Amino acid sequence: MLTISEPRLRTSEPDAPVFGPVRFIGRAGLVKNLASRCSNWQSVLLYGGPKLGKTSLLLQLRWVLERQQTPSWTHPAVQYLDLLDQDTRRKFLVGEWDRPQVLLLDNCDALMAEGDRLAEKMKHYARRETGSQAVVWAGGRAWYEFAKSAKDVLNLQLAPLALLLNSEARALVAPALQPAQIEAALHYGGTHPYVLKALRTQLLTADPKAGLKPVMRSAAGQLEPFFEVCVKAMEPGERRLFRWLAKKGKPVNPREAAKAVKAGSVKQTADALCYLGLISRWNLEDGAKLHANCKLFNEWYLAGR
Repeated sequence: MLTISEPRLRTSEPDAPVFGPVRFIGRAGLVKNLASRCSNWQSVLLYGGPKLGKTSLLLQLRWVLERQQTPSWTHPAVQYLDLLDQDTRRKFLVGEWDRPQVLLLDNCDALMAEGDRLAEKMKHYARRETGSQAVVWAGGRAWYEFAKSAKDVLNLQLAPLALLLNSEARALVAPALQPAQIEAALHYGGTHPYVLKALRTQLLTADPKAGLKPVMRSAAGQLEPFFEVCVKAMEPGERRLFRWLAKKGKPVNPREAAKAVKAGSVKQTADALCYLGLISRWNLEDGAKLHANCKLFNEWYLAGR
C-alpha cells in the first residue's frame, strides 16, 4: 500500500503523485464534486488513461474528506487502497479491512486478474455493503469496460477524467520555469499533466546553453515508454481519428472530423480519446472542437506510424 504523506516538490520525479493545497493543481471542481458525492454515500467509477492523474486525484480527495469529516463518521473515516498490491487486493475481495465511511480504490484494473470470477465477486461485494459507505473505484480502460456492465450492481456514477484546462496546465509549469520555458512546455506538452511534468523536469535540468530542440528530443526519448502505452490503449477506429486530428494540429469541429474519417459520428470515438487523455474537447464560441494538443506525442506518433 502507498504510504500517505504530503510530498514536497520533486521536479525530478514526474511519476510521484501529489496532493495538498500547494502541490495539487487543477481539477478543483471535480474534487469538490466527488467529495460531495462521497459525503452523500454515492459510489463513483473514476476512469482515465495512463498517467492522467488518478492516484493524485484520489489522494487529494482523501486529503479534502479528512478535513471535512463530521463527528458521526467512523475511524478511519477515509481509507485509500492500492489494488496493485496482491495482498491488499485479496483482503479487499474477502472483506478483511476496517469499514471506513469512504473507500478509495486505486488501480482497479488489477482486479481483472480475477478473470471470469470477478463478476460474481463483485456481486458478493455489493451484497455485503450497506448504504452508509461510498466507494470510488478508479482505473483505466480495462476496468472501465468491465465496470460499465456492473454499474447497476455496484450503483456507480460515472466520472471520466480528461486533460487539464489551459489555465491549469499553465499553473502546473509556471512556478518552476522562466517565461520562455513555460511557453515551450505548453507548446509541446499541450495540457497533459504527466507530459508537462516531464517537460518541466527536462527544462529545469538541461544545460542552459542547450537549444530547445535537443531538450525536446531528450524529453521525447524519456516519454517513449509512456507514449507506447497510450498507443496500445487505442482501438483501430480511435487511432484513425487521432491520426487525422494529430495531422491537423488545431481545434476541429467534430462534424468535419467525422466526414474526414468517413464516419456518421465520432462522438463515441472522441469520448474514448478524451478519457484516455489523448485529445481535448471544448465548446468554443464557434461550436464544439476536438484538439490533439500534445505536439510532442503527435510528432512521435506520426513519425512512427
